[in-house]
Amino acid sequence: SAAGRQLTSAAKAEAGALTSEAASKASAIRSQAEGVASAARREASGAKSELSSLRSEIASLEQRGAATQAEYDKTFFLNFGKRGELKDEVKRLKDDAARATKKADKAAKAVDKTAGDLEKAEASAAKAGEQAAKIEADAAAKAAKVTAEAEKQAAALSKKAEGEAAKVLKSAESKAKAAAKAASSSGSVLPGAAVGGASKIVKP
Repeated sequence: SAAGRQLTSAAKAEAGALTSEAASKASAIRSQAEGVASAARREASGAKSELSSLRSEIASLEQRGAATQAEYDKTFFLNFGKRGELKDEVKRLKDDAARATKKADKAAKAVDKTAGDLEKAEASAAKAGEQAAKIEADAAAKAAKVTAEAEKQAAALSKKAEGEAAKVLKSAESKAKAAAKAASSSGSVLPGAAVGGASKIVKP
């Protein structure tokens, strides 16, 4: 019936709105959590990169320091000028290596911290994903219930309309039969009356 179709159409629109709203909420939850996780990944990656760079710098300084020390040791002890320069260079390289080592220690702590932050962020993102999925699932179930209920009501309306239509049809058929019977009875009397009237007129 028209009412049933309107009912199901409205229910589908409501179901669509429910799922659309849920999808929007779920997307926002996922997006926010993933944003935090992405930032944590960048921080962790940056900390690792800095630590790696510092360790490479330290290794280079230590290597250069060892080479300079070896050259100092081989330099004739009376060559005071060159030995003095080499000694100063060894000291400078050791100082630079010490400073880089301190930075590396801080960078290592930063790596540990950012790794922990990343683990927490990814765990939070996983929970957010579960929450988002539940929101979508609940909305889908609710939408399905709304649609099913509307279809049930529409079917009931259709059945009721069919029943009412059957009653109207039956009543119309009864009236038609009664009218036909009345017409039949009326038609059988009129011809006889006409014949009788004609015979009376013909006779003297």
